Amino acid sequence: MTLGKRLVGSRPFQRAVGVMAAEYLRLVWMTTRFTMEPEGFVESAKPNIPVIVGIWHGQHYLLPFMIAGVVVLHIWALHVHGSNNPAGIEKNTAKDTLPFHPYFTVKDGFALVCFLAFFGWFVFYVPNYLYNADNYIEANPLLTPVHIVPEWYYLPFYAILRSIPSKLGGTAAMFASVFIIAFLPWLDTSKVKSAAYRPLFRVFFWIFVACTVLLGYMGSQPPEGGYVIAARFLTVYYFLYFLVILPLLGRFEKPRPLPPSICDAVLGKPGQAAAAEANSM
Repeated sequence: MTLGKRLVGSRPFQRAVGVMAAEYLRLVWMTTRFTMEPEGFVESAKPNIPVIVGIWHGQHYLLPFMIAGVVVLHIWALHVHGSNNPAGIEKNTAKDTLPFHPYFTVKDGFALVCFLAFFGWFVFYVPNYLYNADNYIEANPLLTPVHIVPEWYYLPFYAILRSIPSKLGGTAAMFASVFIIAFLPWLDTSKVKSAAYRPLFRVFFWIFVACTVLLGYMGSQPPEGGYVIAARFLTVYYFLYFLVILPLLGRFEKPRPLPPSICDAVLGKPGQAAAAEANSM
């Protein structure tokens, strides 16, 4: 039995996950009730406010430790089971793998330096470039802004929230659009891991990418007129992609033949791969 199975199967871990899930659902229910009945909710929740604040503070305090634990599990899985590859092919020969150092350390170090240079340019020279201009308006407690939007990376889910007339249904759809990604290993039933050998999947995937980008645009616009109608159609495709299209593609799509090894996929022809292996010996 591996370390991951022992951890997941242990009673303390299951009890902790159960308590956290129950508290999370409780917070979701309280937030939804607040959006539907704010006055009645505030009056009934006054005695429980210290408890609610304590739960929130406790979860925010424990979250960094949970993230650190997941990072440790990720490093363990990377060293025990190895990493994946863009070709989606299992390792068959010695030429299919590379040493972690110096290849990956140099590659990731170079990427980190490029990111820090780009990030530093924003931080030190144009810190307000991506800032919303509305944040510079002086707050007025008697005036509610006409159009409030979240950050750009929340806009697709914000558009899903607004596309459903029911507040409870919109909240459920927004959370479902996030958590459904965690079920991709079970929804995508294809045995071929790479999209390079699945031409039909690539078509639906790029339609999904365009759908997500358009949802982000709809979330930045006022919830009126054709924006709401378009967001509803895009929301339908968003969920159809995960719940219908992926399972059906995995069952009925005929992928292209897979190369026998990663080396053959990179070099193009099996003969070239064999020649490269012979020359390196």
